[in-house]
Amino acid sequence: MIKNQLFLLTVVSTLLAPSLANAIQANNHLTSKRGVTAYTWNSNPSAENANLGKSRYTFNSDRPVSRKRLSMGMYRVKFDGLNCGAGQFTVNAYGGQEYKSCRIGSWSGKENCEVSVYCFDAKGQHYDSQFNLIFID
Repeated sequence: MIKNQLFLLTVVSTLLAPSLANAIQANNHLTSKRGVTAYTWNSNPSAENANLGKSRYTFNSDRPVSRKRLSMGMYRVKFDGLNCGAGQFTVNAYGGQEYKSCRIGSWSGKENCEVSVYCFDAKGQHYDSQFNLIFID
């Protein structure tokens, strides 16, 4: 059942990242175990740094979420106060007409979770992309 929920969230988030965020907000953020605990939407992919916690498409129990662009298509997202040792992240490229994809490199942290996200174009080259990132515990 959890795999089915994860698949559904992945499909929906790919197509409707802002709509997904609104739906989750309307449902008290689904903060129970084995549910969505935190999420964010990287809406400005070329900015060097972004405070994603000020977006209405971000949730992390009122704690900061920040994103640093390391280089073209390479990002580090930090969820302050999130223990991500016993959960799963999923990421999806979002927006635009051209093909792109994103994947998670790694994540770690018991007090502040840091996630590496890598995005690519159709040729496999690093590419700045909007993406949504969801943590499910």
